[in-house]
Amino acid sequence: MGWDGVLYALRSGELAVDRIDPATMALLGTTNLAQGVRGIAVNPAGEIFGAAWTGTLYKFSAAGAVLDSIAAGLGSLKDIDRDIHGRLVVGARDPVVGLTDESLDTVVPIISVNDDMESVD
Repeated sequence: MGWDGVLYALRSGELAVDRIDPATMALLGTTNLAQGVRGIAVNPAGEIFGAAWTGTLYKFSAAGAVLDSIAAGLGSLKDIDRDIHGRLVVGARDPVVGLTDESLDTVVPIISVNDDMESVD
C-alpha cells in the first residue's frame, strides 16, 4: 500500500506497476517504469522508489521517469519499504539491510547477518 492510499502491484516483468483502488480493487492505471526493479515503495506524492537486482535504488516520478538513483553498495536488492518519516529500508539478496531517505544521498548498512544468522556490525 502506498502512502497515498493506493495499492501498488509490481508485475512479474519488473517494469509495470499497477495502481489499484483498495476499496473496490478496480484498476486505476498502470505505470511503466524506466528501469526494472524487484521491489517498490510509494510516498504520499505518488513517487515510486524501486530496489533493483543490479544494486541500484531508483526514485521514479508517478509517471515512471527516473528522477534520481544511487548505487546502494549492498549487492543485489530485492525489497524496499518506506516509513511515515520518509526513511527507506532496503533489503538485499545477501543478508544485509540498508537505510536511506527519499533524497537517496547515501545508503547506510544497518544490519548484516552472517551464516549462523547472528547479527554483526
